[in-house]
Amino acid sequence: MHSNLKRNGNRPCKRCILIESGNYTVNQKYIQILGVILVAVYGIFIVFLYWAEPKTIDEVSIKARSTVEDAVTKGQVIAGTYEIDQAKFNEGLSAFRQDNFVLARDNVFRSHL
Repeated sequence: MHSNLKRNGNRPCKRCILIESGNYTVNQKYIQILGVILVAVYGIFIVFLYWAEPKTIDEVSIKARSTVEDAVTKGQVIAGTYEIDQAKFNEGLSAFRQDNFVLARDNVFRSHL
């Protein structure tokens, strides 16, 4: 216990009581940092809503999922860990060479899933 005692008697200060009882006070700087982070996350959410222009609540989750999937895919491409289904891609390539463009498009699309 430190020497900061209340003026009325020899009772310990409020900070000492909190520490002794197991309740720790949080530094004001940490609360401000947390507040800034929460405001930033909220701002990003508002920008996402403005950008995605969802018409219903269901569209919010669908567009959020597609946005996250796109970000993950781009991250995998940058990291060099993105892989495709090579068999489906080869089928699409052979269909393309046989001028079957619809089947080629479908197989190439499926190779990326």
